[in-house]
Amino acid sequence: MGCDRSPLNSYNLHKAVIEDSREIIQILLENGVESSVWDDNGMAPLHLAAIKDNIEVVRLFLQHGADISIQDGEVGLTALHMAVSRGHNGVVSLLLENGADISTPDDEGQTAI
Repeated sequence: MGCDRSPLNSYNLHKAVIEDSREIIQILLENGVESSVWDDNGMAPLHLAAIKDNIEVVRLFLQHGADISIQDGEVGLTALHMAVSRGHNGVVSLLLENGADISTPDDEGQTAI
């Protein structure tokens, strides 16, 4: 599943995730900034939060309707793939509790688990 490249406000959302600025993330999401967009590296904000093992930010995105199944723009990884490969068990559990599909393959046919 693809998505568009990030417009300016969504870029700010990516930046806030990288900088762990939860208050900014909350404000942006509450003001309707799209969370299912890629940055220049093909990553959605949910992917970045999963990579950073930031359970609270992952939860925040899910509460605001982020697409849990969004795949990156490079090799088709989901947030679940990224969390599993890094051993971020808390994020893995949260994603699974919220309906992440363990059978979604990346571009090489590999599933997260």
